[in-house]
Amino acid sequence: MFLNEFASIEIEDRDIVNQLTTAHEKFEFLLKIFAEKTRSPGMQACYDLKDIMDLGTYVWSSATTSTTSSALSLVYSKINRHPMTLDDLIDLRNRLMLTKIPDELDIADIPGLIQKFIEQLKVLFDINRSLSALQNTGHFGYLKREEKFPSAIATQVLVEKANLFKAELEDWNEMMKEMRKTYYFLNFSLCIGVWEGV
Repeated sequence: MFLNEFASIEIEDRDIVNQLTTAHEKFEFLLKIFAEKTRSPGMQACYDLKDIMDLGTYVWSSATTSTTSSALSLVYSKINRHPMTLDDLIDLRNRLMLTKIPDELDIADIPGLIQKFIEQLKVLFDINRSLSALQNTGHFGYLKREEKFPSAIATQVLVEKANLFKAELEDWNEMMKEMRKTYYFLNFSLCIGVWEGV
């Protein structure tokens, strides 16, 4: 009854309309914050996973200085959230694996999303290992590089990229082995040291 009468009121004052619009927007934001703070850790992990799969991009960045290390992280598009580090992603994976999915969860096919996320992380660990090794062994193409993988990427495409990086690492290591045999003085320094000296 109240809502019917409230909906039938004609408001002509532009300031009141703006105030009601602002109140509505802020109320939605407050409801979202309240929901996030009152969810169980397992339920919140499911919502975090949904955001990752819809809006996330995995990014591998090479080390910018000798004191920093290369890193795999996840950044979001369209929403203002802090990037997730590799440790954050592992923590999320562990929480998801230990979570009993509640019936009232309004996310479609959450078991499928969890499975895809776990498979993606497994392949991304291999990619991170290969790319970091390419950088650490002094491959010139990986000293300053960034690779991006959207979270919507098919796992098979990600596996193909991982195999490509692994093959490139094996080729690079084989070439460096031959170079060190031919030019013995290379055994006294790392390629990355040579690159930093240039």
